Amino acid sequence: MSLGSLDEPIYVWGQWRNREGQLRKTWLETDQSIGRKLTEADRGGLLWQGTYVSQNRFYTLKKQWQVPWSNKELQIEYEHFRSKLYPDQDEEWTMSIGGPEGEAIAAEVLASMYDASLDQIVPFRWQFSPYPYRVGFSGFRQSGFQQVSRSLNIGLPKQWVDFRGNTYPKLNYTNALAYGGRARGRVLGYSAEPAVEMMDSAEVPADKVRSLPTRNVGALQANTAGITAEEAPPAPPETDNTAGSPPLKVRTNLAETSFFFPQLATDSEGRVLLKFKTPESLTRWNLQLFSHDEELAYALSRKEVLTQKELMILPNAPRFLREGDQIRFTAKVSNLAEQNLQGQASIMLFDVESNEDLTTAYGLTDNVQAFSLDKDASQTVGWNIQVPTDATGALGYRVIAKAGDFSDGEEAALPVLTNRILLTEAQPLFVRGQSTATFELENLLQSDAQTDQQAFQLHLTSNPAWEAVKALPYLQEYPYDCTEQIVNRLFANSLAAKVVEDYPQAKEMFESWRRSEEGLESPLATNASLKTAL
Repeated sequence: MSLGSLDEPIYVWGQWRNREGQLRKTWLETDQSIGRKLTEADRGGLLWQGTYVSQNRFYTLKKQWQVPWSNKELQIEYEHFRSKLYPDQDEEWTMSIGGPEGEAIAAEVLASMYDASLDQIVPFRWQFSPYPYRVGFSGFRQSGFQQVSRSLNIGLPKQWVDFRGNTYPKLNYTNALAYGGRARGRVLGYSAEPAVEMMDSAEVPADKVRSLPTRNVGALQANTAGITAEEAPPAPPETDNTAGSPPLKVRTNLAETSFFFPQLATDSEGRVLLKFKTPESLTRWNLQLFSHDEELAYALSRKEVLTQKELMILPNAPRFLREGDQIRFTAKVSNLAEQNLQGQASIMLFDVESNEDLTTAYGLTDNVQAFSLDKDASQTVGWNIQVPTDATGALGYRVIAKAGDFSDGEEAALPVLTNRILLTEAQPLFVRGQSTATFELENLLQSDAQTDQQAFQLHLTSNPAWEAVKALPYLQEYPYDCTEQIVNRLFANSLAAKVVEDYPQAKEMFESWRRSEEGLESPLATNASLKTAL
């Protein structure tokens, strides 16, 4: 790199810095070359920073290069890989892991493949960057520059002795005129004059240095040469996308993760083998690979994979149904064959637990729809469904499309939710000994025809106070040590001590309960239906 000036020679205070800190600092004049041999310590970034004053204006210039960690870059090559697969297909992929020079190495590989549609919810991509790529810089402030320079003992040129700096107006991002900005300018450019010296094989090759964009331009003109962009990576090998037609099968395995292999190891030739069975979803998949060796050299790779058939039917099922719903269940039929297709699409509804056919029960009188598809075309088919008012549980659906020698089908389940809630009402009935009492359950008498009575239960206890006493162990044995529970334990112990003090015969009852397996259990623990009491 070289500095040039259009006017009189200007003094520049220049510094070289890398990730380990400041390397060299010196005064420079314009028309002077700046060069440095790259070393291993320069990996991660190299920075040259200059500061000068011209025409009573203060300038700071900076030039930064990225020196890649090419000695920490592994190479992943796909030797046998197919980007288009059939669902429910046994597949084997072979990858080779090479070192920075392409040599076979021993490495570990993390591999996963997931449904790409999940990225619409939260984008997901592996990231790993343990090595720095930026270099920090130190700057001078315009005010008090003389004090800073004297503390550094750098000595000021004569033209800097009386420098105080000026303030000029500037345009902000909203194009409004604002004051307080300092004058800055462009100082770095490009020329064909070589300045960065090349180094031997033990040093970083100059053609691996990336030049970052220039910033801050002023009255100087600096030239750089001998620095080129990093070589582009080789193109991936051609993939074999052909596969034979699979046999007819209704697709049921709709998993969103195809595989996750956290620890695969390469063989002696640096190869790794992936064996898996493709899920039966017709979708796009994201394949991600991460490889590293013992020296923390690493590589990341990402590819897209498709599972598809010549004829495909993709149902647009809702997340759930409610009893009494009226919906139109739709599906998309697609033709990827090399010819036009005419066929039929059908739907079948069944009970997941008993496998009972529910097609008619859900109001389907004609469950077959005809379609006609040109090559690379799609068509929507649909059926009107009436969910019965007493339907609950899981409803299974099976959609099938057939056209000539091609067919496809998908099967899954939908939860059918009820529109009713279970209401448990409790009413205390107090009857003293040797007496008769009459009670009226008003809510039961006022219930309408849409309310179904499920059960009636009557619980008898001679002394309701004992139910409260039997709940004390729950307060004493709560497993968490928060302040609230400490107070509950204190209350339970104090109440129990007071009961035993006032009623000594209660101690005998406590001992009999303790000897019994269910004596100290609360009614809420022995009768779960009481937990929903309102």
